Amino acid sequence: MSELKSKPPLSFWFISILALVWNIKGVISFIGIIFISDENLNLLSATKKEYLTSIPVMISAVYAFSIFAGIIGSVLLLLKRNESALIFLVAFISQIVYQHYFLVIQGSIKITSTDVFYPLIYVIVSFLLLVFASSNHKEEYFN
Repeated sequence: MSELKSKPPLSFWFISILALVWNIKGVISFIGIIFISDENLNLLSATKKEYLTSIPVMISAVYAFSIFAGIIGSVLLLLKRNESALIFLVAFISQIVYQHYFLVIQGSIKITSTDVFYPLIYVIVSFLLLVFASSNHKEEYFN
């Protein structure tokens, strides 16, 4: 039975758990959007309602892929698996594609400076998780 040569630092566990919580929040948000009731959909503004009802299936699939790749990457990171960096790369690329659709391609919502803030945060966090997983996957404590 082989033992790990070193233990990960406390910061590794803190960031990994934070990543899991972040991605669980994303899954909850995704499920809320997918299963939104007609009553709640009618409470939204006309432009947001039009946006949600006009998202192409392929873009919804890319969004789902990004969200679930993020949570799988977080779990693999907590398990100290080398594959976490590859999964986070997939999540990052998917996040870029989805946010590109939201910010550039779709035409139903006029993008303001406040609408750009959250998509940029999502891409930045996705990139930072990729960098974190990539920088740790060569450590001795990774499988």
